[in-house]
Amino acid sequence: MDRTSCENALARLHGASKTQLHAVQHFFARQGLEANLAALLETARGHEAHNVPAGSAQYSILQRQAEGLIEAYCGRWRHCHRASPRWRGWHLTAPRHG
Repeated sequence: MDRTSCENALARLHGASKTQLHAVQHFFARQGLEANLAALLETARGHEAHNVPAGSAQYSILQRQAEGLIEAYCGRWRHCHRASPRWRGWHLTAPRHG
């Protein structure tokens, strides 16, 4: 194998490794986001269980925290939650039962 072929092979290997590392980092960042959003949703459900009105300050704070998490995630990974069906219109409100 000549030097150019060897350099090309190393460059491809390096590119593939960077892509794999990026995918793993993205996976764990997404898991972290989903865990944090789940914790906020649980808090919202706790507020609902204590008859806190949905438009109250507690819900507003939780909503701002959720939006901040989503914006940080989207900013880091260059995804816009407004363009993504998964995050479009995401609101932190506990489901109504009955």
